[in-house]
Amino acid sequence: MTKSASAAEGSSLLSYQMITHFPTKVGNTRVMVDRSGAVKVHRNDAEPSEGEQWNRPFPAEPMSVVKDPETRLATVLQRGGFFSMPARLVDELTTDGTLQTLSWNGRGGPRTVTVDRARSPQFDALLAEVFRVLGVGPLV
Repeated sequence: MTKSASAAEGSSLLSYQMITHFPTKVGNTRVMVDRSGAVKVHRNDAEPSEGEQWNRPFPAEPMSVVKDPETRLATVLQRGGFFSMPARLVDELTTDGTLQTLSWNGRGGPRTVTVDRARSPQFDALLAEVFRVLGVGPLV
């Protein structure tokens, strides 16, 4: 990830990444919501340059804009159990799959939950509701 992309995601209200454990980076997906509610989504459609995680920066224009993003997203995260989930769920026996990270920098945060090759119906349901509120549809 470039330094500017890392800085942008670090200052966001909410960010999500899905990285495959496969040799390819095609299909890796990330979402960023800034404090004004602008939602930006990027999915690798080609391999990035060597040493990079992403094949291009986030788009300049948001995919959608969420009104009152901190209140709405904090409510979804609270109802979905985000603040009481383990910080890291890992399936050590699985060698493929995905690494999913959801980070929150709003009220009650900062907090990050990472699901690495594990199955978590609670995390999946939370993501579905977050994506619905963001207006981005199912991404994973």
